[in-house]
Amino acid sequence: MASAWIIAMKDLRLRIRDRSLVIFGILVPLGLTLILTQIIGPAFSGGFDPQYGIVDLDDGPIAAAIEEALTSQGWETVDYASQSDAGAAIDDGSIDAAFVVPAGFIESAQTGAPTNLIVLGNPDATISTLIAESIARSFAARVGAVQLAVAGGVVAGLGDAATLVGPAQGLAAQPDAISIVPSETGTRQLDPISYYAVGMATFFLFFTVQAGVVSILEERQDGTLVRLLTAPISHMHVLVGKSLASMLTGLLSVFVLVVASTLLLGADWGGPVGVVVLAVAGVMAAMGVGLAVSSFARNAEQAGQFTSIVAVVLGLLGGVFFPLSQASDTFAVVSRFSPHYWLLRGFGDNAGAGNLVDVGQSAAMVLIFASVFIVIGYLRRNRLEATA
Repeated sequence: MASAWIIAMKDLRLRIRDRSLVIFGILVPLGLTLILTQIIGPAFSGGFDPQYGIVDLDDGPIAAAIEEALTSQGWETVDYASQSDAGAAIDDGSIDAAFVVPAGFIESAQTGAPTNLIVLGNPDATISTLIAESIARSFAARVGAVQLAVAGGVVAGLGDAATLVGPAQGLAAQPDAISIVPSETGTRQLDPISYYAVGMATFFLFFTVQAGVVSILEERQDGTLVRLLTAPISHMHVLVGKSLASMLTGLLSVFVLVVASTLLLGADWGGPVGVVVLAVAGVMAAMGVGLAVSSFARNAEQAGQFTSIVAVVLGLLGGVFFPLSQASDTFAVVSRFSPHYWLLRGFGDNAGAGNLVDVGQSAAMVLIFASVFIVIGYLRRNRLEATA
């Protein structure tokens, strides 16, 4: 194996000297991370700031209780005179959703007659609309519970307010009639800078690593491979040496990007153990793709073209340029066949609320992908070395 290590060190020195590692492995990913963060990042990094409309056609305490619950969260509310006005505001994007308290709501609730608390929602503001629906359903359920209690002669927990002003009004008058309680939950989503730092690192990793494999074909064309094989070196040692050079090149590129993006851009890659595990898995996947795809090429130029096409397709499929949450359901399913998807997911777990088990699961999926392509490349190794 000493000969394989010598070959690997020779290739690594060549890569550093021709500056391709520095340019395509470090500078270009960092530059694109900064550009994409500034252009695309704000589209999915903004905070949640919904706007709601209130239409009070009942002139009672219900609308006031809803408005108080919303404003207590710092969310903006706008009063409208009619349901059509609120609908127009939703159509032009002024608000995300609206609550409509119909005329006679309190009276109907007191008498047990059916009534509706109407919610209008913008289909483009799904989360805001779901929150509004949840508030309305919760309030309607509480009103229904009060009606049942009154019908049974029991008004427990409502005090004098329910007795004096009716069950629905008494419910709305309670301090906790409608409450929205924020809950802190762990996130597994990378912030924009970290997302694009990881995305660009994994995307260009497949270009950086492929050079070691393609160099076999280059040396074959230049005639240096024939001279190399006349030495007491087996074909397998040459392949291992080239692959080892690719692995070292990829790991060096990733770790430099981790340090540089963290210090210069403020990216968060998570714990070092998770970074190492995912980086090794990503490099193995890139090596596998390079070995397998290059074995189908006739020369070094064609191998470079083939591997570049596959790398671009896998990168786009894995969502390195845009968050998959913005893609269709079908695309989100298909993207799972890309190692980039699992690498982004793994780094998200590593930097967020995930643990090493979650990171390991993502790394395992990447290694399965890598194993398939490495086996293909190994089975076709004779084809790779014999290609002229």
